[in-house]
Amino acid sequence: MSPKKLCKNHDNILLSAPWTMHEFFAGSGLVAYGLQGMFEPVWANDISKQKAAVYEANFGSKNFLLDDIKNVNGSNLPFAHLSWASFPCQDLSLAGSIGGIHAARSGLVWEWLRVLDEMVKRPKVLLLENVAGLLSTNGGNNYRILHTALVERGYKCGAILLNASHFVPQSRPRVFYHLRTG
Repeated sequence: MSPKKLCKNHDNILLSAPWTMHEFFAGSGLVAYGLQGMFEPVWANDISKQKAAVYEANFGSKNFLLDDIKNVNGSNLPFAHLSWASFPCQDLSLAGSIGGIHAARSGLVWEWLRVLDEMVKRPKVLLLENVAGLLSTNGGNNYRILHTALVERGYKCGAILLNASHFVPQSRPRVFYHLRTG
C-alpha cells in the first residue's frame, strides 16, 4: 500500500500530506525517493554533475539547483515544511580525515545553517543525516557544537543512531538528527 493510501486510511496528521521539503546535498535524490508520497521536493541542490543527472532523471530539473551551497541564498528558496541535509561526512568519518565540524567538507553544514537563517520562513522540521563519527569525534564536541547552534535557532533536537544492517545486508551506521520548532 502506498504512503498516500495509508495516510488516507488513518485519522492522523499525515492526512495533509504531501508536505514540502528542501533536500540539501541531495546527491541522486534517495531521500526524495524514500519520502515520496509524503513530502514533495520543492527545492534540491548538489554540486556533483553526475549525481544531479540521476536526480533529474528521477524527479526532473525544475526544482534542482546544480551549484555549491555557498552560492545559495535562503531568501530565494520556496517555503518547505521539512529541510533535509545529508551534509558531507569526510571530516567526521573514522575512515576520513577527522578534521571536524569546521573542516572544509563537513563544515558545509554551517553554510546550510546560513541558508536557513536567510529564509523568510524557516521549516518547522529539520533532519540531518551523517556518519556515527558526528557523535564521537573530537570527544563528542563536534556534536555538541552543532547541537548548540541548532538550539540557539529555536529548534528542539534529538539524535538517533541507526544501522542499515537492520534493514538491508550492509552495515552502515548513520546518525539521524531530528529538529523541530515549538
